[in-house]
Amino acid sequence: IESYRRPHPISKQIAIARTKKYLVSDLYRIELYDLFRQETEKLFDGLSNAILQDKQIRSYSELEEKLHQYESLTEIVLAMIITGCYWGNETNNSLWANGIERVSNISVGKTQDPWLRQYPALLLFYGGGIASLANNRYDTFAELLMKPIIADGVKELRPVCALVPEK
Repeated sequence: IESYRRPHPISKQIAIARTKKYLVSDLYRIELYDLFRQETEKLFDGLSNAILQDKQIRSYSELEEKLHQYESLTEIVLAMIITGCYWGNETNNSLWANGIERVSNISVGKTQDPWLRQYPALLLFYGGGIASLANNRYDTFAELLMKPIIADGVKELRPVCALVPEK
């Protein structure tokens, strides 16, 4: 009985279809918000657990494995952000920006390289940015650039500064 009470996981294709359906009408704005927040929180929890279990990366294959793990965890939220930034309107912009901000501010795993910890947020930022530009949604792109606040422990930064790996 308990397993029937838990929300069922959704696939990337279902997430895209639901996002498109909910973007069509303002009547579905609450459903869109709830779905996106639920998936963002699942991503946040999954990333937090993955980061807590991290060990020092010592080889290219370990790094490649970690990147693939993050990409897999990010897949559904990334698909939703790409879909929303391409097809959405200005009323949805803050939703995508807030998702990027949430994923960017994972505070666990301070021993891990910050650029690796920020990789999932970078995927979301790039995916949303490219999708918004592909459909001439400059208002969405501007919101992704300027709205999320990412705390690096010392100061608060915007994604364009915080999600760029240091050389």
